[in-house]
Amino acid sequence: MNFPSNRKIHKLEAYEKYLYHQFSQNHRSMFRRYVIHFFASIIARFIGLIRCFRMFMATSTKVDFLFLPVCKQDAQRLEKISDILEQSGFSVVTEVQQNFKGKLRASQFCWVPLSIPIFLTVAYSNAVFYVRKFQPKIIVFVQNTGVFPSVIRSILDKDGLTVNISHSVTFSDALFSSFDFDYYLMFGKSSLQHAKKNKFRYGDTKIVLTGSPFVGASLSDLKRNLPNKTILYCSQWVQSGDVYETYRSHEILIEYARRNPYVKVYIKLHPIENGMYWKRKVSDVQNVTVLDSGDSLISALKKVSVCVVASSNVAIEATLAHRPIVSIDISGIADEYLNVSRYFPRAKNIDDFESAMLEVFSKYDYYLDRCKDFSCFHMEYLSDSQKVISNCLSLIFRGDDVHCDEKLKETYSWSM
Repeated sequence: MNFPSNRKIHKLEAYEKYLYHQFSQNHRSMFRRYVIHFFASIIARFIGLIRCFRMFMATSTKVDFLFLPVCKQDAQRLEKISDILEQSGFSVVTEVQQNFKGKLRASQFCWVPLSIPIFLTVAYSNAVFYVRKFQPKIIVFVQNTGVFPSVIRSILDKDGLTVNISHSVTFSDALFSSFDFDYYLMFGKSSLQHAKKNKFRYGDTKIVLTGSPFVGASLSDLKRNLPNKTILYCSQWVQSGDVYETYRSHEILIEYARRNPYVKVYIKLHPIENGMYWKRKVSDVQNVTVLDSGDSLISALKKVSVCVVASSNVAIEATLAHRPIVSIDISGIADEYLNVSRYFPRAKNIDDFESAMLEVFSKYDYYLDRCKDFSCFHMEYLSDSQKVISNCLSLIFRGDDVHCDEKLKETYSWSM
């Protein structure tokens, strides 16, 4: 296990501070974060007796693959890939990255040199914890940004490899700035195009186009449906910067349901939603049903003929399942992420949306054919990407040749 040079440490600190300033304009929050990291650094550096005792008591094991998803939902959706690897004889452990309190507890296991800055102390102590506890050959991430993958890669050095599996289409902004992996498995050509344009790339990597880790064989097996006046709306996670746009799109959908009582509308919750918001919003709309949070996307798509999205990657999964889509987007921003408007109608108000739905229902066969064009633009493989990704990880582990679609170098100057 190695700790990086001072130059690498300062570069990582600059990247961490840039990300925090980029995504948080709340100065009070920034001050609070600094104070928390200060005390965390004290714990990680100076509580020697607790740390030594816990390291002595802690059990460690050597694993082939350590999956470090950022949330339980991603961990559940990666189970198929880990199952395939285990069936091939590999040892696999999945550990959901801990919240800050968990990271603070884990930091008591590990000593961090005084050369590590305050803002990186918790990341480094947790990286040491994971590497020592599991001694993995390959660490697999599912995240687009953040310093933690870079910290782990710097500690592993030549003792292991890091791989990132995209959980969405990669875009060309700072939210998709982490490229500090040995291999980066992306959805397809659109992601690679965006990545090559990204001026914020941190780190160097090898790109392999594999499709989505959430797409198995069963999704594309869904049969074509008829235009039976049923639609699925996939609720979107509300970020602080787009609250108005998201809630306004909800109002457009609900108003459409009220105007068209003969159309059956199903609401598919986002994995982190509990459903109370939607049940309250549509309590007086008889033709809207909020699906249970445990319902899978496949079971939801079976019920409908059209899928309505905002900027969600569910649009791709819907078209893979032969369900045309309509996009609600009132942001006024150019459609550069998913490029939905190149293939399907895009609405910015209730009248646009009503016209779009009428067009898709009346030209249903035409938009069914557009589904494949849209899917091919975003996905390298249209069926069973999970098997493709598992095979790719096996090749990386064995040191065999892996077809590399592109090698990307760092583009942003991360200096103090």
